[in-house]
Amino acid sequence: MVLVNKKRHLISLCRRSALHFKDETGKLCHWTKTHVAWIQDKVSSLPAGSLKNNLNFLMMQITELKETIASYDAEIEKLSREKKYKKKVQALTCFKLDYHNVEKKWTNPS
Repeated sequence: MVLVNKKRHLISLCRRSALHFKDETGKLCHWTKTHVAWIQDKVSSLPAGSLKNNLNFLMMQITELKETIASYDAEIEKLSREKKYKKKVQALTCFKLDYHNVEKKWTNPS
């Protein structure tokens, strides 16, 4: 939820600062590679100041959160292969829901 909120915050800050991805590019989805590259391009072209610092800081936080989530996912995957969790993992496979992919589908349908 924190990651989603950071992304919303960054998009909101962009909009308040007249940086409109969809209007400028004609693209429909946020958080694609194109969108992230667009943000990085816009931030790098901004003059030094609080807007540039805030956008850089938010992008850094988003990147760190994504890395942290990936690290936890890898650790959970590793633990799920251990013998002592085998039955519990098998019991959960009927649900087969990856919450991270659900978030990606809602924020990035591409």
